[in-house]
Amino acid sequence: MEEGARQAFDTRNKIRIEARARMVDIITREVLDNEYPNKSFEELVQSKMERKGMDREEALLDVYNTATTTNTKINAKLGIGGN
Repeated sequence: MEEGARQAFDTRNKIRIEARARMVDIITREVLDNEYPNKSFEELVQSKMERKGMDREEALLDVYNTATTTNTKINAKLGIGGN
């Protein structure tokens, strides 16, 4: 499970970095970089364990599952939709 979660995490981070690099609105990009920076894999796992009361295996599964979804909180902030 950890290997799959790491691969999904790495892919999502690469896509996020690429998307931000292509943003025309530099100010919004800076806001995203500052308010929603990319976490390391371990930071994300720990965060999920603490915020959601998960054990490590549950957090790894959650990392894997959420790597293929958009962040609805950020989408709403930017006025965009979609999953």
